[in-house]
Amino acid sequence: MTLNEAIRELYFWQHGNGDNFHSLLYTLIGKADPHNQRQLEMGFPNEVLAWQMWQNAKNPEAFFKYHGIPGD
Repeated sequence: MTLNEAIRELYFWQHGNGDNFHSLLYTLIGKADPHNQRQLEMGFPNEVLAWQMWQNAKNPEAFFKYHGIPGD
């Protein structure tokens, strides 16, 4: 999955429209301590990066808009 796809899935999860797999994955990433987040990153690097970028954004909704999500 590309970083842009991961950000889109994160948006869908955040707004209650994510698929089951990614909804569970983003929930797990959010609950994971730093060690386990690194473990998840081994298998899902772009998903973890998208989560970290979103968590560090000053404005989460602006973060999605900056990345063109939701797209028209």
